[in-house]
Amino acid sequence: MRYFIQSLHIALIFIGITGCVFITTIVSLKGGSISLLDDDRGFSSVYSDLRLSTLPGNSNPTGDEWPMFRASLNHSGVAPFTTPLYDAGALWTFNEISTLVSSSPAIENGRVYFGGFNHKIYCLNATSGTHLWNYTTGNSVYSSPATAGGFIYVGSDDKNIYCLNATTGAFAWKYTTNNSIYSSPAIADGRVFVGSEDSGIYCLNATNGTRLWCYITNNMVESSPAIANGLVYIGSFDGKIYCLNTITGMLVWNYTTGSAILSSPSIASGRVYIGSEDNSIYCLNATNGTFVWKYTTGNLVTSSPAIFNERVFVGSLDGKVYCLNATTGIQMWNYSTGSMVTSSPAIANGSVYVGGFDHFIYCLDAINGTLRWKFDTAASVQSSPSISNGRVYVGSTNGMIYCFPMALILPSPGNFVALAGKEQVMLTWQAPVVSGEPPATNYRIYRSLSSGAETYLTTVNTTTFTDTSVTSGQTYFYKTSAVNIVGEGLLSNEVNATPFTNPSAPRNLQALALNVQVLLTWQIPASNGGSAITGYKICID
Repeated sequence: MRYFIQSLHIALIFIGITGCVFITTIVSLKGGSISLLDDDRGFSSVYSDLRLSTLPGNSNPTGDEWPMFRASLNHSGVAPFTTPLYDAGALWTFNEISTLVSSSPAIENGRVYFGGFNHKIYCLNATSGTHLWNYTTGNSVYSSPATAGGFIYVGSDDKNIYCLNATTGAFAWKYTTNNSIYSSPAIADGRVFVGSEDSGIYCLNATNGTRLWCYITNNMVESSPAIANGLVYIGSFDGKIYCLNTITGMLVWNYTTGSAILSSPSIASGRVYIGSEDNSIYCLNATNGTFVWKYTTGNLVTSSPAIFNERVFVGSLDGKVYCLNATTGIQMWNYSTGSMVTSSPAIANGSVYVGGFDHFIYCLDAINGTLRWKFDTAASVQSSPSISNGRVYVGSTNGMIYCFPMALILPSPGNFVALAGKEQVMLTWQAPVVSGEPPATNYRIYRSLSSGAETYLTTVNTTTFTDTSVTSGQTYFYKTSAVNIVGEGLLSNEVNATPFTNPSAPRNLQALALNVQVLLTWQIPASNGGSAITGYKICID
Protein backbone atom coordinates (compact mmCIF):
# COMPACT_ATOMS: atom_id res chain seq x y z
CA MET A 1 0.00 0.00 0.00
CA ARG A 2 1.14 3.61 -0.52
CA TYR A 3 0.63 6.57 1.83
CA PHE A 4 0.83 10.28 1.01
CA ILE A 5 1.68 12.36 4.07
CA GLN A 6 1.99 16.12 3.95
CA SER A 7 3.51 16.86 7.35
CA LEU A 8 5.70 15.31 10.05
CA HIS A 9 3.95 12.43 11.83
CA ILE A 10 4.97 10.26 14.79
CA ALA A 11 5.98 6.65 14.21
CA LEU A 12 5.65 3.66 16.56
CA ILE A 13 9.13 2.17 16.75
CA PHE A 14 10.54 -1.03 18.28
CA ILE A 15 13.99 -2.61 18.21
CA GLY A 16 14.45 -5.91 16.34
CA ILE A 17 16.81 -8.70 17.27
CA THR A 18 19.45 -7.39 14.88
CA GLY A 19 19.60 -4.00 16.55
CA CYS A 20 17.97 -2.29 13.55
CA VAL A 21 14.93 -0.12 14.08
CA PHE A 22 11.56 -1.32 12.72
CA ILE A 23 8.63 0.99 12.07
CA THR A 24 4.99 -0.05 12.26
CA THR A 25 3.65 3.40 11.43
CA ILE A 26 5.63 5.16 8.71
CA VAL A 27 6.65 8.77 8.97
CA SER A 28 7.33 11.33 6.31
CA LEU A 29 9.71 14.17 6.99
CA LYS A 30 8.16 16.53 4.53
CA GLY A 31 5.45 15.07 2.34
CA GLY A 32 5.96 12.62 -0.53
CA SER A 33 5.09 8.93 -0.85
CA ILE A 34 6.37 5.91 1.07
CA SER A 35 5.94 2.28 0.00
CA LEU A 36 5.09 -0.32 2.66
CA LEU A 37 5.55 -4.10 2.72
CA ASP A 38 3.24 -6.61 4.40
CA ASP A 39 6.20 -8.30 6.19
CA ASP A 40 7.65 -6.00 8.84
CA ARG A 41 11.18 -7.35 8.07
CA GLY A 42 11.02 -5.18 4.99
CA PHE A 43 10.09 -1.96 6.75
CA SER A 44 12.67 0.75 6.41
CA SER A 45 14.00 1.97 9.73
CA VAL A 46 14.59 5.63 10.44
CA TYR A 47 16.99 6.41 13.24
CA SER A 48 16.73 9.52 15.38
CA ASP A 49 19.47 11.43 13.50
CA LEU A 50 19.02 12.03 9.76
CA ARG A 51 21.40 14.99 9.67
CA LEU A 52 24.21 14.99 7.16
CA SER A 53 27.76 14.44 8.30
CA THR A 54 30.12 17.39 8.23
CA LEU A 55 32.77 15.20 6.58
CA PRO A 56 33.70 16.59 3.16
CA GLY A 57 33.68 14.59 -0.04
CA ASN A 58 32.59 11.08 -0.90
CA SER A 59 34.16 7.92 -2.29
CA ASN A 60 33.82 8.91 -5.95
CA PRO A 61 37.15 9.40 -7.77
CA THR A 62 38.19 12.98 -8.48
CA GLY A 63 41.12 12.09 -10.75
CA ASP A 64 43.28 9.12 -11.66
CA GLU A 65 42.35 7.18 -8.51
CA TRP A 66 40.33 4.12 -7.46
CA PRO A 67 38.96 5.11 -4.04
CA MET A 68 36.42 2.30 -3.52
CA PHE A 69 35.24 -1.13 -4.66
CA ARG A 70 34.31 -0.91 -8.38
CA ALA A 71 35.98 2.52 -8.63
CA SER A 72 32.97 4.80 -8.22
CA LEU A 73 29.61 5.15 -6.47
CA ASN A 74 27.74 3.80 -9.49
CA HIS A 75 30.14 0.80 -9.57
CA SER A 76 31.20 1.35 -13.18
CA GLY A 77 34.45 -0.60 -12.72
CA VAL A 78 36.13 1.86 -15.10
CA ALA A 79 39.29 4.01 -14.80
CA PRO A 80 38.60 6.60 -17.51
CA PHE A 81 41.45 9.05 -16.92
CA THR A 82 44.52 6.85 -16.50
CA THR A 83 47.53 6.73 -18.83
CA PRO A 84 48.92 3.21 -19.30
CA LEU A 85 52.33 2.36 -17.91
CA TYR A 86 54.38 -0.03 -20.08
CA ASP A 87 56.83 -2.47 -18.54
CA ALA A 88 57.68 -6.17 -18.27
CA GLY A 89 56.45 -8.20 -15.30
CA ALA A 90 55.23 -7.04 -11.91
CA LEU A 91 56.45 -3.61 -10.79
CA TRP A 92 56.38 -4.75 -7.17
CA THR A 93 54.86 -7.33 -4.86
CA PHE A 94 54.02 -7.13 -1.17
CA ASN A 95 54.21 -10.49 0.60
CA GLU A 96 54.26 -9.84 4.32
CA ILE A 97 50.70 -11.06 4.83
CA SER A 98 51.12 -14.87 4.56
CA THR A 99 47.38 -15.40 4.30
CA LEU A 100 44.46 -15.00 1.93
CA VAL A 101 43.84 -11.60 0.29
CA SER A 102 40.46 -11.32 -1.39
CA SER A 103 39.87 -7.67 -0.50
CA SER A 104 40.21 -5.40 -3.52
CA PRO A 105 42.59 -2.45 -3.15
CA ALA A 106 41.54 1.18 -2.92
CA ILE A 107 44.05 3.72 -4.26
CA GLU A 108 44.12 7.39 -3.35
CA ASN A 109 46.83 10.03 -2.82
CA GLY A 110 49.61 7.65 -3.78
CA ARG A 111 48.54 5.00 -1.26
CA VAL A 112 47.06 1.51 -1.56
CA TYR A 113 44.59 0.23 1.06
CA PHE A 114 43.38 -3.37 1.43
CA GLY A 115 42.48 -5.99 4.00
CA GLY A 116 43.76 -9.50 4.71
CA PHE A 117 42.57 -12.67 6.39
CA ASN A 118 45.25 -12.06 9.03
CA HIS A 119 42.80 -9.53 10.57
CA LYS A 120 44.72 -6.49 9.33
CA ILE A 121 44.03 -3.43 7.19
CA TYR A 122 47.13 -2.30 5.26
CA CYS A 123 48.40 0.90 3.72
CA LEU A 124 51.25 0.77 1.18
CA ASN A 125 53.05 3.28 -0.99
CA ALA A 126 51.37 2.91 -4.40
CA THR A 127 54.57 3.42 -6.40
CA SER A 128 57.04 1.30 -4.45
CA GLY A 129 54.87 -1.08 -2.40
CA THR A 130 56.58 0.08 0.80
CA HIS A 131 54.61 -0.72 3.95
CA LEU A 132 53.34 2.49 5.60
CA TRP A 133 51.01 1.23 8.33
CA ASN A 134 48.57 -1.49 9.31
CA TYR A 135 45.66 -1.71 11.72
CA THR A 136 44.53 -4.91 13.43
CA THR A 137 40.80 -5.73 13.58
CA GLY A 138 39.19 -8.60 15.48
CA ASN A 139 38.90 -10.96 12.51
CA SER A 140 39.45 -11.42 8.78
CA VAL A 141 38.95 -8.50 6.41
CA TYR A 142 37.17 -9.57 3.23
CA SER A 143 35.56 -6.17 2.66
CA SER A 144 37.26 -3.72 0.29
CA PRO A 145 38.10 -0.27 1.71
CA ALA A 146 36.61 3.03 0.58
CA THR A 147 38.32 6.39 1.03
CA ALA A 148 36.70 9.77 1.58
CA GLY A 149 37.67 13.03 3.26
CA GLY A 150 41.02 11.77 4.57
CA PHE A 151 39.58 8.60 6.11
CA ILE A 152 39.18 4.99 5.05
CA TYR A 153 36.12 2.85 5.76
CA VAL A 154 36.14 -0.94 5.73
CA GLY A 155 34.18 -3.86 7.17
CA SER A 156 35.50 -6.88 9.08
CA ASP A 157 34.43 -10.40 9.93
CA ASP A 158 34.41 -9.19 13.56
CA LYS A 159 31.01 -7.54 12.81
CA ASN A 160 32.41 -4.00 12.72
CA ILE A 161 32.64 -1.26 10.14
CA TYR A 162 35.84 0.73 10.84
CA CYS A 163 36.79 4.32 10.13
CA LEU A 164 40.56 5.04 10.23
CA ASN A 165 42.72 8.04 9.47
CA ALA A 166 43.96 7.43 5.90
CA THR A 167 47.37 8.98 6.56
CA THR A 168 48.28 7.42 9.89
CA GLY A 169 45.91 4.48 10.32
CA ALA A 170 44.74 5.90 13.63
CA PHE A 171 41.36 4.68 14.85
CA ALA A 172 38.51 7.16 14.39
CA TRP A 173 35.38 5.09 15.17
CA LYS A 174 33.71 1.75 14.60
CA TYR A 175 30.10 0.63 14.40
CA THR A 176 29.13 -2.89 15.47
CA THR A 177 26.47 -4.88 13.63
CA ASN A 178 25.24 -8.33 14.62
CA ASN A 179 27.21 -10.39 12.13
CA SER A 180 30.19 -10.35 9.78
CA ILE A 181 30.64 -7.60 7.20
CA TYR A 182 31.79 -8.85 3.81
CA SER A 183 30.14 -5.97 1.99
CA SER A 184 32.35 -3.08 0.83
CA PRO A 185 31.20 0.38 1.95
CA ALA A 186 30.27 3.37 -0.21
CA ILE A 187 30.38 6.97 1.08
CA ALA A 188 28.01 9.59 -0.34
CA ASP A 189 26.90 12.95 1.06
CA GLY A 190 28.52 12.30 4.43
CA ARG A 191 26.89 8.88 4.82
CA VAL A 192 28.42 5.41 4.89
CA PHE A 193 26.38 2.65 3.24
CA VAL A 194 27.21 -1.01 3.84
CA GLY A 195 25.56 -4.43 4.15
CA SER A 196 25.94 -7.00 6.92
CA GLU A 197 25.39 -10.73 7.28
CA ASP A 198 22.81 -9.86 9.96
CA SER A 199 20.53 -9.13 6.93
CA GLY A 200 20.79 -5.38 7.41
CA ILE A 201 21.64 -2.56 5.03
CA TYR A 202 23.16 0.22 7.14
CA CYS A 203 23.50 3.96 6.71
CA LEU A 204 25.92 5.60 9.15
CA ASN A 205 27.10 9.13 9.79
CA ALA A 206 30.56 9.22 8.17
CA THR A 207 32.00 11.56 10.78
CA ASN A 208 31.10 9.75 14.00
CA GLY A 209 29.60 6.37 13.02
CA THR A 210 26.12 7.17 14.35
CA ARG A 211 23.49 4.96 12.74
CA LEU A 212 21.08 7.00 10.59
CA TRP A 213 18.92 4.11 9.42
CA CYS A 214 18.93 0.38 8.82
CA TYR A 215 16.86 -1.65 6.37
CA ILE A 216 16.31 -5.37 7.01
CA THR A 217 16.24 -7.85 4.13
CA ASN A 218 15.27 -11.51 4.43
CA ASN A 219 18.80 -12.93 4.46
CA MET A 220 22.49 -12.06 4.66
CA VAL A 221 23.85 -9.09 2.69
CA GLU A 222 27.36 -9.58 1.24
CA SER A 223 26.66 -7.49 -1.86
CA SER A 224 28.17 -3.99 -1.85
CA PRO A 225 26.00 -0.89 -2.33
CA ALA A 226 26.02 1.26 -5.46
CA ILE A 227 24.72 4.84 -5.26
CA ALA A 228 23.11 6.89 -8.03
CA ASN A 229 20.60 9.75 -8.13
CA GLY A 230 19.80 9.64 -4.43
CA LEU A 231 19.17 5.89 -4.44
CA VAL A 232 21.16 2.98 -3.02
CA TYR A 233 21.13 -0.38 -4.85
CA ILE A 234 22.23 -3.63 -3.21
CA GLY A 235 21.60 -7.38 -3.39
CA SER A 236 20.81 -9.94 -0.70
CA PHE A 237 21.03 -13.70 -0.15
CA ASP A 238 17.22 -13.64 -0.26
CA GLY A 239 17.57 -13.37 -4.05
CA LYS A 240 16.40 -9.78 -4.27
CA ILE A 241 18.00 -6.58 -5.42
CA TYR A 242 16.84 -3.62 -3.35
CA CYS A 243 16.55 0.03 -4.24
CA LEU A 244 16.29 2.36 -1.22
CA ASN A 245 16.16 6.09 -0.67
CA THR A 246 19.60 7.19 0.56
CA ILE A 247 18.20 9.76 3.02
CA THR A 248 15.36 7.84 4.65
CA GLY A 249 16.17 4.21 3.87
CA MET A 250 12.64 3.73 2.55
CA LEU A 251 12.11 1.01 -0.02
CA VAL A 252 11.63 2.32 -3.55
CA TRP A 253 11.44 -1.11 -5.23
CA ASN A 254 12.86 -4.61 -5.15
CA TYR A 255 13.20 -7.31 -7.79
CA THR A 256 13.42 -11.06 -7.14
CA THR A 257 15.90 -13.20 -9.06
CA GLY A 258 16.09 -16.99 -8.95
CA SER A 259 18.73 -17.36 -6.23
CA ALA A 260 21.03 -15.58 -3.79
CA ILE A 261 22.83 -12.40 -4.85
CA LEU A 262 26.48 -11.91 -3.84
CA SER A 263 27.25 -9.76 -6.88
CA SER A 264 27.20 -6.00 -6.45
CA PRO A 265 25.10 -3.84 -8.79
CA SER A 266 26.37 -1.39 -11.41
CA ILE A 267 24.35 1.59 -12.61
CA ALA A 268 24.57 3.16 -16.07
CA SER A 269 22.24 4.89 -18.53
CA GLY A 270 19.20 4.48 -16.29
CA ARG A 271 19.74 0.74 -15.91
CA VAL A 272 21.03 -1.47 -13.10
CA TYR A 273 23.09 -4.59 -13.82
CA ILE A 274 23.72 -7.41 -11.34
CA GLY A 275 24.62 -11.11 -11.23
CA SER A 276 22.74 -13.86 -9.41
CA GLU A 277 23.48 -17.39 -8.26
CA ASP A 278 20.73 -18.52 -10.63
CA ASN A 279 23.58 -18.31 -13.24
CA SER A 280 22.25 -15.10 -14.78
CA ILE A 281 23.14 -11.45 -15.26
CA TYR A 282 20.13 -9.14 -14.94
CA CYS A 283 19.39 -5.73 -16.40
CA LEU A 284 16.61 -3.75 -14.72
CA ASN A 285 15.17 -0.28 -15.03
CA ALA A 286 17.00 1.73 -12.35
CA THR A 287 13.98 3.94 -11.60
CA ASN A 288 11.24 1.36 -11.06
CA GLY A 289 12.99 -2.05 -11.10
CA THR A 290 11.17 -3.41 -14.13
CA PHE A 291 12.84 -6.26 -16.01
CA VAL A 292 14.78 -5.32 -19.16
CA TRP A 293 16.78 -8.50 -19.97
CA LYS A 294 18.82 -11.31 -18.50
CA TYR A 295 21.65 -13.44 -19.85
CA THR A 296 22.26 -16.94 -18.49
CA THR A 297 25.80 -18.28 -18.16
CA GLY A 298 26.92 -21.82 -17.41
CA ASN A 299 27.21 -21.39 -13.63
CA LEU A 300 26.77 -18.99 -10.70
CA VAL A 301 27.51 -15.30 -11.19
CA THR A 302 29.06 -13.73 -8.08
CA SER A 303 31.33 -11.38 -10.03
CA SER A 304 30.15 -7.75 -10.21
CA PRO A 305 29.61 -6.22 -13.66
CA ALA A 306 31.68 -3.41 -15.18
CA ILE A 307 29.98 -1.09 -17.65
CA PHE A 308 31.84 0.66 -20.44
CA ASN A 309 30.95 1.87 -23.94
CA GLU A 310 27.48 0.29 -23.78
CA ARG A 311 28.97 -3.08 -22.91
CA VAL A 312 28.69 -5.19 -19.76
CA PHE A 313 31.74 -7.19 -18.60
CA VAL A 314 31.34 -9.90 -15.94
CA GLY A 315 32.83 -13.21 -14.84
CA SER A 316 31.10 -16.51 -14.07
CA LEU A 317 31.90 -19.67 -12.12
CA ASP A 318 31.74 -21.45 -15.49
CA GLY A 319 35.27 -20.10 -15.99
CA LYS A 320 34.38 -17.47 -18.59
CA VAL A 321 34.53 -13.70 -18.82
CA TYR A 322 31.53 -12.35 -20.73
CA CYS A 323 30.99 -9.19 -22.73
CA LEU A 324 27.33 -8.37 -23.38
CA ASN A 325 25.53 -5.60 -25.18
CA ALA A 326 24.32 -3.32 -22.38
CA THR A 327 21.03 -2.49 -24.12
CA THR A 328 19.98 -5.91 -25.41
CA GLY A 329 21.98 -8.44 -23.37
CA ILE A 330 23.27 -10.10 -26.54
CA GLN A 331 26.69 -11.71 -26.09
CA MET A 332 29.49 -9.88 -27.89
CA TRP A 333 32.25 -12.32 -26.88
CA ASN A 334 33.44 -14.59 -24.10
CA TYR A 335 36.90 -15.65 -22.99
CA SER A 336 37.54 -19.01 -21.30
CA THR A 337 39.98 -19.07 -18.40
CA GLY A 338 41.16 -22.25 -16.72
CA SER A 339 38.75 -22.17 -13.76
CA MET A 340 36.06 -20.17 -11.94
CA VAL A 341 35.92 -16.37 -12.15
CA THR A 342 34.59 -14.60 -9.05
CA SER A 343 36.82 -11.54 -9.48
CA SER A 344 35.06 -8.46 -10.87
CA PRO A 345 36.48 -6.95 -14.09
CA ALA A 346 38.13 -3.54 -14.24
CA ILE A 347 38.25 -1.54 -17.48
CA ALA A 348 40.87 0.95 -18.68
CA ASN A 349 42.36 2.04 -22.01
CA GLY A 350 40.40 -0.53 -24.03
CA SER A 351 41.48 -3.45 -21.83
CA VAL A 352 39.62 -5.70 -19.39
CA TYR A 353 41.52 -6.81 -16.26
CA VAL A 354 40.20 -9.73 -14.19
CA GLY A 355 41.48 -12.49 -11.92
CA GLY A 356 40.79 -16.22 -12.09
CA PHE A 357 40.86 -19.27 -9.83
CA ASP A 358 43.40 -20.73 -12.28
CA HIS A 359 45.99 -18.40 -10.64
CA PHE A 360 46.16 -15.89 -13.50
CA ILE A 361 45.46 -12.19 -13.72
CA TYR A 362 44.21 -11.55 -17.26
CA CYS A 363 44.31 -8.55 -19.56
CA LEU A 364 41.86 -8.89 -22.47
CA ASP A 365 41.00 -6.68 -25.41
CA ALA A 366 37.68 -5.02 -24.53
CA ILE A 367 36.51 -5.01 -28.15
CA ASN A 368 37.04 -8.65 -29.14
CA GLY A 369 38.12 -10.47 -25.97
CA THR A 370 41.53 -11.58 -27.26
CA LEU A 371 44.30 -12.10 -24.72
CA ARG A 372 46.75 -9.23 -24.37
CA TRP A 373 48.66 -10.72 -21.45
CA LYS A 374 48.27 -12.89 -18.39
CA PHE A 375 50.41 -13.40 -15.32
CA ASP A 376 50.64 -16.46 -13.07
CA THR A 377 50.35 -15.49 -9.39
CA ALA A 378 50.71 -19.14 -8.25
CA ALA A 379 47.40 -18.94 -6.32
CA SER A 380 43.76 -18.22 -7.08
CA VAL A 381 42.82 -14.57 -7.65
CA GLN A 382 39.51 -13.71 -5.99
CA SER A 383 40.39 -10.06 -5.44
CA SER A 384 39.10 -7.65 -8.06
CA PRO A 385 41.71 -5.51 -9.86
CA SER A 386 41.96 -1.78 -9.19
CA ILE A 387 43.58 0.70 -11.59
CA SER A 388 45.32 4.02 -10.93
CA ASN A 389 48.15 6.00 -12.55
CA GLY A 390 48.77 3.41 -15.25
CA ARG A 391 49.10 0.55 -12.75
CA VAL A 392 46.93 -2.45 -11.90
CA TYR A 393 46.68 -3.59 -8.26
CA VAL A 394 45.28 -6.96 -7.20
CA GLY A 395 45.51 -9.45 -4.33
CA SER A 396 45.99 -13.21 -4.40
CA THR A 397 45.11 -16.06 -2.05
CA ASN A 398 48.83 -16.69 -1.42
CA GLY A 399 48.90 -13.47 0.59
CA MET A 400 50.51 -11.37 -2.13
CA ILE A 401 49.55 -7.94 -3.40
CA TYR A 402 50.73 -7.29 -6.96
CA CYS A 403 51.30 -4.06 -8.82
CA PHE A 404 51.48 -4.44 -12.61
CA PRO A 405 51.92 -2.00 -15.45
CA MET A 406 48.69 -1.80 -17.42
CA ALA A 407 50.56 -2.88 -20.57
CA LEU A 408 52.65 -5.90 -19.63
CA ILE A 409 55.15 -5.95 -22.48
CA LEU A 410 57.83 -8.46 -23.39
CA PRO A 411 61.24 -8.30 -21.72
CA SER A 412 64.30 -7.70 -23.87
CA PRO A 413 65.68 -10.47 -26.09
CA GLY A 414 68.46 -12.51 -24.50
CA ASN A 415 72.07 -13.24 -25.49
CA PHE A 416 72.30 -10.40 -27.99
CA VAL A 417 75.60 -10.73 -29.93
CA ALA A 418 77.20 -8.74 -32.79
CA LEU A 419 79.82 -10.42 -34.98
CA ALA A 420 81.85 -8.39 -37.47
CA GLY A 421 82.23 -9.81 -40.95
CA LYS A 422 83.52 -8.72 -44.31
CA GLU A 423 81.52 -5.59 -45.14
CA GLN A 424 78.72 -6.71 -42.80
CA VAL A 425 77.68 -7.18 -39.15
CA MET A 426 75.84 -10.34 -38.11
CA LEU A 427 73.43 -10.04 -35.15
CA THR A 428 71.94 -12.95 -33.21
CA TRP A 429 69.71 -13.13 -30.09
CA GLN A 430 67.21 -15.34 -28.24
CA ALA A 431 63.45 -14.79 -28.07
CA PRO A 432 62.18 -13.59 -24.67
CA VAL A 433 59.91 -16.07 -22.92
CA VAL A 434 57.40 -15.03 -20.25
CA SER A 435 54.73 -17.44 -19.05
CA GLY A 436 51.30 -16.41 -20.27
CA GLU A 437 52.32 -13.53 -22.52
CA PRO A 438 51.60 -13.64 -26.24
CA PRO A 439 54.85 -14.61 -28.04
CA ALA A 440 57.02 -12.23 -30.04
CA THR A 441 55.96 -11.90 -33.66
CA ASN A 442 58.92 -9.82 -34.84
CA TYR A 443 61.93 -7.83 -33.70
CA ARG A 444 63.05 -4.25 -34.18
CA ILE A 445 66.72 -3.41 -34.81
CA TYR A 446 68.22 -0.09 -33.72
CA ARG A 447 71.66 1.20 -34.85
CA SER A 448 73.95 4.18 -34.33
CA LEU A 449 77.54 5.35 -34.87
CA SER A 450 77.96 6.23 -31.19
CA SER A 451 77.05 4.49 -27.98
CA GLY A 452 73.55 5.13 -26.59
CA ALA A 453 72.26 6.96 -29.68
CA GLU A 454 70.55 4.08 -31.53
CA THR A 455 67.66 4.85 -33.86
CA TYR A 456 65.30 2.51 -35.67
CA LEU A 457 66.86 0.58 -38.58
CA THR A 458 64.54 -2.27 -39.58
CA THR A 459 62.10 -5.00 -38.44
CA VAL A 460 62.65 -8.75 -38.90
CA ASN A 461 60.66 -11.87 -37.97
CA THR A 462 63.62 -14.10 -37.11
CA THR A 463 66.21 -14.06 -34.31
CA THR A 464 69.07 -13.17 -36.66
CA PHE A 465 69.88 -10.19 -38.87
CA THR A 466 72.82 -9.34 -41.14
CA ASP A 467 73.47 -5.65 -41.60
CA THR A 468 75.10 -5.07 -45.01
CA SER A 469 74.53 -1.31 -45.17
CA VAL A 470 77.79 -0.64 -43.36
CA THR A 471 81.20 0.88 -44.05
CA SER A 472 84.27 -1.20 -43.31
CA GLY A 473 86.33 0.11 -40.45
CA GLN A 474 83.40 2.05 -38.92
CA THR A 475 82.16 0.86 -35.50
CA TYR A 476 78.39 0.34 -35.26
CA PHE A 477 76.29 0.11 -32.08
CA TYR A 478 73.08 -1.97 -31.92
CA LYS A 479 70.05 -2.72 -29.74
CA THR A 480 67.00 -4.88 -30.43
CA SER A 481 63.49 -5.38 -28.99
CA ALA A 482 60.72 -7.96 -29.29
CA VAL A 483 57.21 -7.08 -30.47
CA ASN A 484 53.95 -8.97 -29.81
CA ILE A 485 50.25 -8.10 -30.04
CA VAL A 486 50.55 -5.96 -26.91
CA GLY A 487 53.31 -3.83 -28.43
CA GLU A 488 57.05 -3.35 -28.35
CA GLY A 489 58.98 -4.81 -25.45
CA LEU A 490 62.04 -3.57 -23.63
CA LEU A 491 65.28 -2.77 -25.48
CA SER A 492 68.18 -5.19 -25.21
CA ASN A 493 71.68 -4.46 -23.99
CA GLU A 494 73.95 -2.59 -26.41
CA VAL A 495 76.47 -4.44 -28.60
CA ASN A 496 78.95 -3.16 -31.20
CA ALA A 497 81.07 -4.42 -34.07
CA THR A 498 83.38 -3.03 -36.76
CA PRO A 499 82.91 -4.59 -40.22
CA PHE A 500 86.01 -5.18 -42.34
CA THR A 501 87.08 -5.70 -45.98
CA ASN A 502 90.21 -6.96 -47.75
CA PRO A 503 93.40 -5.13 -46.73
CA SER A 504 95.30 -3.15 -49.34
CA ALA A 505 98.42 -4.65 -50.97
CA PRO A 506 101.60 -4.89 -48.94
CA ARG A 507 103.97 -2.02 -49.68
CA ASN A 508 107.58 -1.97 -50.95
CA LEU A 509 107.78 -5.60 -51.90
CA GLN A 510 111.41 -6.60 -52.65
CA ALA A 511 113.05 -9.84 -53.70
CA LEU A 512 116.71 -10.72 -53.05
CA ALA A 513 118.26 -13.68 -54.84
CA LEU A 514 120.39 -15.95 -52.66
CA ASN A 515 121.91 -19.39 -53.05
CA VAL A 516 119.04 -21.68 -54.08
CA GLN A 517 116.54 -19.31 -52.44
CA VAL A 518 114.80 -15.93 -52.78
CA LEU A 519 114.38 -13.61 -49.81
CA LEU A 520 111.16 -11.54 -49.92
CA THR A 521 110.58 -8.47 -47.77
CA TRP A 522 107.68 -5.98 -47.61
CA GLN A 523 105.94 -3.44 -45.46
CA ILE A 524 102.48 -3.74 -43.97
CA PRO A 525 99.55 -2.52 -46.12
CA ALA A 526 98.39 1.05 -45.84
CA SER A 527 94.96 -0.31 -44.83
CA ASN A 528 94.18 -3.49 -42.91
CA GLY A 529 90.54 -3.43 -44.12
CA GLY A 530 89.20 -2.82 -40.65
CA SER A 531 90.59 -5.94 -39.05
CA ALA A 532 93.98 -6.91 -37.72
CA ILE A 533 96.20 -8.67 -40.29
CA THR A 534 96.82 -12.25 -39.24
CA GLY A 535 98.99 -13.43 -42.16
CA TYR A 536 100.18 -12.99 -45.74
CA LYS A 537 99.63 -15.11 -48.81
CA ILE A 538 102.62 -15.68 -51.17
CA CYS A 539 101.78 -16.40 -54.78
CA ILE A 540 104.34 -17.75 -57.36
CA ASP A 541 103.81 -17.45 -61.11
